[in-house]
Amino acid sequence: MCQEAILTWFKKILNVDCGNLYIDLIDGIMVEKLLNLFNHNHFPIKVEQCTDSQFVFNYARIKSIIENMSNFDSTLQVITPLKIVEGNDENELNKFIYNIIKIIYDWNKAKEALNHLRNDQIQYILDFFSKEDFNYQQQLLYKQLIEYETINNKQEIQIKQLEQKILILEENILKLQNLQQSLNEENNSLKEQIEKLRINELGYDCNFTINYLKQECLNLQMIITNLEKRNELQQQQIQILIQFEQKSKDLEQELQYQQNKKIVIDELQEKNQILKDQVKVYDNYSKIQKENINTSNQNTTNHTLCEQEIFKLKNTITQLEQQIKNQFQMKQYTQETPKIPKPKVNSLSEQKQKKQCCFDDKLQKQNDMLRQIISKFEIQQQSTQPFMNKCQRGKSLNN
Repeated sequence: MCQEAILTWFKKILNVDCGNLYIDLIDGIMVEKLLNLFNHNHFPIKVEQCTDSQFVFNYARIKSIIENMSNFDSTLQVITPLKIVEGNDENELNKFIYNIIKIIYDWNKAKEALNHLRNDQIQYILDFFSKEDFNYQQQLLYKQLIEYETINNKQEIQIKQLEQKILILEENILKLQNLQQSLNEENNSLKEQIEKLRINELGYDCNFTINYLKQECLNLQMIITNLEKRNELQQQQIQILIQFEQKSKDLEQELQYQQNKKIVIDELQEKNQILKDQVKVYDNYSKIQKENINTSNQNTTNHTLCEQEIFKLKNTITQLEQQIKNQFQMKQYTQETPKIPKPKVNSLSEQKQKKQCCFDDKLQKQNDMLRQIISKFEIQQQSTQPFMNKCQRGKSLNN
């Protein structure tokens, strides 16, 4: 593709047959082996006496070669004869070839040469110029050329159809004009015949003959009038077609404007969608913040309830402890006093004492259970304390 596309394009610009010529791409400049081809086939250059690895090119000869092969007015500046050393001074050869390409790099020639390429070859040339270091304005011209050729295909087809219709109408007009001319000639011949009849037919019923001929003349005049009207109608149709062509051009411009407008609308819709997505993100963030606030409030109420319950339980424990202490003091007092033998009749007091001991054991067990409950509540309070701190921080941040 590379070799075929550039060779074809180069061949059309230079107006020479390059054959199966190989083209190198070095430092963004097309370096080709045209010189060897010109040496062997088209424009032989005599090599002055030098070694095998050196060639001396005369400027006047090179300029005449370029003018002959490309058929244009050269604007090369006068330079000293170029001495190109093969292999050792390749940059000088590149500069020389670049000067040739720069001269033939003409818009009209390039435009004409592109018409001989296929679409894939044209696309390759455009991609090549977009990658290489050429003039930006010339790149735009090439791209505009291709875009113009691709966008206006329909318009060109319509114009061709209109031109065909106009050609048909012009042919019809020519036919009508020829017919009118023949009728005029026939009318003139009839007038001559009428004159001859007036002269030659004096012995016949002249009135009848004259009336008949007058009627024929009137008929011919009506035919001529109809033809003239038809010609006017044809002219009007041509004007309508011209107006239609102008209107089609206006419609093409309007279509281009609408396409540009659609591109702007699409960009605005994309921006609007981005803003909507941002609004959704902020909305979700606000919902999460609200949920955090609600959970913090709920945890705060649970925390206060837990504290109230713990406070009640502590009060109950203190009361029970005080009650146990009182009982313990009573026990100490009874143990320190000397035992007095009691009669067997007083068995009810012993039962009361046993009941009191059972009651003390129950209070001790209840106290232990309450302590376990308090420890559980305190553990729960410690576990919820970091979350409460976070919620209070969130509240302060929201405020």
